[in-house]
Amino acid sequence: MDFIKKLERLMVFMCDKYERDDVFKQYGEYPWTLIEESGIELGDAGAQLAVMDLLRKHGFIEVVGRTRGGKIVSYSKVRPSLEGMMFIRHKRKSILEREWPKVISAITEGLIKGLKG
Repeated sequence: MDFIKKLERLMVFMCDKYERDDVFKQYGEYPWTLIEESGIELGDAGAQLAVMDLLRKHGFIEVVGRTRGGKIVSYSKVRPSLEGMMFIRHKRKSILEREWPKVISAITEGLIKGLKG
């Protein structure tokens, strides 16, 4: 899997967790915990922090309880930013729009076969 797909999967995981976990909404979570829970292989601890810092620099996540000028260090907690959540929502919507005609076609075909049979 390419690196961009891994980043997208990580963002999807974090946004889903954000929607269902009130503690995560308020306090965030440590980067390595999120990566471990997601099951996405991103390398060693240094690489994982670098990935999180990349997401932070591009505005997809935010550091909770900012320390050292907002840089991500080993004890920073993070959570998805509004921009990150909007990106994932837009991504899901575009996938649904592309797939919806296929779903409608399959349902129609199934109904026609059911009526004939």
